[in-house]
Amino acid sequence: MPEKQLLPDEPEEKRIQYLTNSAAKIEENFSYTHHFTEEEISEKKDALSETAIDIDNVNADFADVKEKYKKLLKPKNKVMSELISALKFKSEQVTGTVYMIDYQDEGVMGYYNEKGELVSQRKLLQGERQLNLLRAIGEN
Repeated sequence: MPEKQLLPDEPEEKRIQYLTNSAAKIEENFSYTHHFTEEEISEKKDALSETAIDIDNVNADFADVKEKYKKLLKPKNKVMSELISALKFKSEQVTGTVYMIDYQDEGVMGYYNEKGELVSQRKLLQGERQLNLLRAIGEN
């Protein structure tokens, strides 16, 4: 039956020489499981704690930088979104003064902007019908 450990009290160089001389075959790059000693486990825990603290510090710095850049990008993203929308619909929503011209014969109210462009139209409302007649009566 194989021993659990060979020559544990010998120096590493002497142990490797013995293993080399006694081996039927030597295979390099063989993967196997190494079980940690309590000391190795303690060292790993210490390294984990230090790494976790470092990561937390970096994450805090990253959050600050991310917030700074988020504030810088917000107005640019708004402009980009508006431009994309304008290009997508080939138009934009405008708020301004319009001049409403009634077309009694057609029963339509035309909305014109300051450039004289027809921007909207609708049917005349009941109270808007025959305004020209009322205007004519009022002028006499």
